[in-house]
Amino acid sequence: MARKTVRAVALFLAAILISQVFPLAALADEPEEIFESYRDTAVYYGLKPESDPTELKKELTYQDFYEIMSRFASLKNGMTIEEFANAKDISVALNGSNVPRDLAIYLGVRSYISMPPEGKMLQDELADMLSEYLTKVVAPLPAMTYYADSQYRRYNFVDGAPLASSRQFVQEALLESVALSKGDSAESGTFSSGSTITREQFICAMYIIACSSLPLDISGQYPGGTTGDLSYDTSVGIILDRIITTGMTEEQKVKAVYDYLSFNSPYSNSSPTPWTSVNPLNPVALEKTLAQGALFESGRGGSAAFACAFRLLLLRLGIQANFVSGTLPSNPGASHNWNQAKVSGEWFWFDTSLENQNKNNAALRYSYYMKKDDVWKTSHNWDASIWPQAIGTVSSSLVTPSPTPTRAPSPTPTPYPTQAAGAPDRYVYQAPGQASLPFNLLDSVSSPESAQKAIDSLLSSFTQTSKADPNFRDLLALFAERAISKGSASAQEEATVSIGAYSGNIVEEAAKAEASIASSGVVLDRKIRTEILYTLPNASNKIDIIINPGAGSLGVSKVRVESPFISVVLPIEFIAAAVADGNAYYLSVERQYLDAILSYKTTSNKNISEQYGLSTPSAPDTAGIVDSESSSVPLKKNPSTNTSDWFVYGNPSNNSFTFRSVDANFTDLSGLDPAVSSYILQLSQKGIISGIAPNTFAPSDTLTRAQAAQLFSVALSILDKNADGGFSDIKPEDWMRPAVGSAKNNGIIAGYEDQTFRPEDILNKEQLSSIAARSLVRSVSGVNALTAADISPVSDAADIADWAKADIALAWKATLIPVTVSGKVNPQESVTRADAAYIIGRLFDRIWL
Repeated sequence: MARKTVRAVALFLAAILISQVFPLAALADEPEEIFESYRDTAVYYGLKPESDPTELKKELTYQDFYEIMSRFASLKNGMTIEEFANAKDISVALNGSNVPRDLAIYLGVRSYISMPPEGKMLQDELADMLSEYLTKVVAPLPAMTYYADSQYRRYNFVDGAPLASSRQFVQEALLESVALSKGDSAESGTFSSGSTITREQFICAMYIIACSSLPLDISGQYPGGTTGDLSYDTSVGIILDRIITTGMTEEQKVKAVYDYLSFNSPYSNSSPTPWTSVNPLNPVALEKTLAQGALFESGRGGSAAFACAFRLLLLRLGIQANFVSGTLPSNPGASHNWNQAKVSGEWFWFDTSLENQNKNNAALRYSYYMKKDDVWKTSHNWDASIWPQAIGTVSSSLVTPSPTPTRAPSPTPTPYPTQAAGAPDRYVYQAPGQASLPFNLLDSVSSPESAQKAIDSLLSSFTQTSKADPNFRDLLALFAERAISKGSASAQEEATVSIGAYSGNIVEEAAKAEASIASSGVVLDRKIRTEILYTLPNASNKIDIIINPGAGSLGVSKVRVESPFISVVLPIEFIAAAVADGNAYYLSVERQYLDAILSYKTTSNKNISEQYGLSTPSAPDTAGIVDSESSSVPLKKNPSTNTSDWFVYGNPSNNSFTFRSVDANFTDLSGLDPAVSSYILQLSQKGIISGIAPNTFAPSDTLTRAQAAQLFSVALSILDKNADGGFSDIKPEDWMRPAVGSAKNNGIIAGYEDQTFRPEDILNKEQLSSIAARSLVRSVSGVNALTAADISPVSDAADIADWAKADIALAWKATLIPVTVSGKVNPQESVTRADAAYIIGRLFDRIWL
């Protein structure tokens, strides 16, 4: 169920699940702001009536209720709306519930099926209907119902228990919504049995219900939710990346989380006050304040923080867990909090805060790990009538905690596999880059010395296979860059950075790193760039950067300004251009929301015709970015910083960049090599390439020179709408003029001697491979062009034009192009759309901020 639910919920949660960085209503301070945030979020996700959807202030009708709850129920049960509406047997889809199909779609409660669709709903009637609907249609999920903890209002997994006080729960959500819409605090509302409710008040209440129940929670990217806070959500992912590896059993995952919290999170009774919002029932604010201390190594918290953190980490791993309140026999007058978790189908007890306090310096004692009721009752008091019994038969094999496992890099497939005699001379395609490094080694870097130590430690573990992997070598260079800059980072108290003279030794440290890497037998394909790193730990929603005259001669490759919510990467070329007129350059980057969708707004005092970079905590491959002109901006995951990066032109000076979802459902990719299909989907989701129809990619269609210019200009983020290549056969009004001009001006594509471009000519592989090679040289520091003599390994080199031999030699060496088993590139073959997607995908794998 989990995979299907995640897919369906992703359709519903749009930008939240894609960007992983969507701060929701927890950021609001006033009741009106909270209401607007809840309402706008629910509207964006589709919880609004189809009839007159913009008229949200109209009174809610029965038809509105049917439409809204049909969407909610279908997604709650792990289905798309279409799947739900077309289900042949809805009782199967609802996991055994005997709800007739027609009632499940429209209401699910037989006693109300005769209500007139246009009739207005009264509050008490709505509460009754919604309560029945949630209980009979929405709630039936396998072994999972809900219990509202009386103290912390968290909705936990409880087997066999009814939806506790569902009528009261629904009524409280409706009251909260109505009160907030009027500018009142959540607890000030009074229930009016004879009053109606507006559409926007109802969908706001449904947002509250969604955030307060499992497994559908639109406050975060996984069941149970998080705060939606950028740095907090990112920390959750970083922690799990650090402690969870492929192949772990469910118990090993639980134990890894238990060990992490027990070892790394300082216990303190002075944990933050839970209520930080004007809405005391807001689970988003609650989880943030309770869990933030225990999740961060530098933080601290009490038992509530540990229990909440343990639960959230397990929920993100798809493991059921409860937050439990009770007392300790040793201190019966004080509340204490701990957890239940379901391991291999059985419930067990866990208490990470007590384990943390009682551990010795070398190892955990596991006194409070995976215990059953008979043991737990000797150390904890709880209401046994509420929580599932922990009497399972699963046995736990306890061992001393092992160090964080190191992930071995995946070797790149050889470009020339053996082939049986007489077999077709097929192309060999490289899969998308899969090499990975143990970036947790960077956690201990705080000085130049520790940076070099981390690099040396990494090098000592490399195999010859790893050293021969170009993806691996790229990641190694990124690791070294990050270690060096982190070891010399400068923390700023304020959210403003002034860039000027610099007296550090980053260049020297980079030279040392290159020397140690060379001595280990690794030949890097790119230079280790030198980066000045400024960190702004206290920045919230906006950072300001001042580039002072003279900063263009810093002697480094780039400057990175890093805050919890955004990083700005300024190449030295951009810095030099910004102050070329002798005046300071000002740049501000602000996190904002457009229709409740995360967006970043940039503002500056000058237009600069150079690029800089922006990056946020990492988003999945399905994430996309559009600028203020609705143009796609390719998003790239950077494993060295765990961010998603994109390049930005300094012109125009004011722009906004908004996360979006792209769903590529092409039905004509069968028969393609899996690597090619993968690149087609990835590039489509990033907005670099598109189909010719909603579900049609047409992989075998040929590609024109104009189309190639467009694809590369978008992929490299060099598309300038004002660019003009000066070709005689391209008019100012032609669609391809900006793309062709941008490609020519950046040295990746050229015309003919007669000053024509011939935009409609079909591209061949020789031409496309050359464009890819030039793009690599342009985009990656330290990659140098080769000579025609380097083409010798290609078996059909004689068929390649002299002007293209050096470019194709580089494209072959960098594994940008497919080569046949016999070593041919077939340079005169026409390029297909699938060929272009593969080559641009390989190129995109090599470009990093």
